[in-house]
Amino acid sequence: MARVLIAYETKHGSTLHTAGEMAEQIRRAKHQAEVRRSREVKDLEGYDAVILGAPLYYGRWNGDAAKFVKRHRSALSGVPFRVFALGPTTADRDDESYVREGERLRAALEKAGSPPNASVELFGGVIDPAKLHFPFSRMEPGDWRPWPLIEGWVDGLIRELGGVG
Repeated sequence: MARVLIAYETKHGSTLHTAGEMAEQIRRAKHQAEVRRSREVKDLEGYDAVILGAPLYYGRWNGDAAKFVKRHRSALSGVPFRVFALGPTTADRDDESYVREGERLRAALEKAGSPPNASVELFGGVIDPAKLHFPFSRMEPGDWRPWPLIEGWVDGLIRELGGVG
C-alpha cells in the first residue's frame, strides 16, 4: 500500500474539492491518501507519491504552490510527482486560451524549479459568482472540470504505484 500526499492551495474551494475526490479514488484503490494545504507541509518523508494542485487565475499560478515546489524540489524528484491546476472556463482543450494557460502553468513550474519527473495537467475550472467580488460576481456560473479526464489522470498514478486504476 502506497502513501500519497495531495497538497493543494485553493481560493474558493474547487481545488480542495477536486483534491478530495482524487483522494477518494486513491483510497478505493487500497492506497493511503492525505489531503493537506501545501503551505502546511514541512517535509515529504514517508510519502510514496505527491500530487500538487492549485488554481491558475489569468495565467498566474498560486504563489504558495510555487513555494512548495521550490521548498521540496529534491524530495519531489525522487517520487512520482503530479501537478494539476484548475483554471480555464472552457472544456475545449484545443481552445487557444486553454492552450495558452497550459503554457503559462508549465512556465510557472519551470520558474519554481520543478523537477523533470513532474507530470503536469491543466483542467477546466469552476465559476461560482456567489463566492466572487464585483465585477466577477456577475459572471455566468459553470463547472468545466472534466471528471473522466481527471479520474484517468489519477488512474495513471495508481497504476504506477502498483494498483488497478
